[in-house]
Amino acid sequence: QSNVTKLCPGSQCTFAFYGGESLYHRYIFVLQLCNFLVFLWLVNFTIALGQCTLAGAFASYYWALRKPADIPPCPLASSFGRAL
Repeated sequence: QSNVTKLCPGSQCTFAFYGGESLYHRYIFVLQLCNFLVFLWLVNFTIALGQCTLAGAFASYYWALRKPADIPPCPLASSFGRAL
């Protein structure tokens, strides 16, 4: 017994069953496979972005004609901006 019907006149008690066969349950394996592939893509994208950032920082040092003057003040930050 509760006083929910007095406090909320239009409410009703329904049971939400667990399990069953819905569209989500039928394609759960496919959805998890898509999640795994997106995870792999993001991990490899992050690794490649780091490699491009480091390569750009090293290249800004290598291609500087006058070494202390031509090197940017924050080579990693500027290289990260170029890589993005």
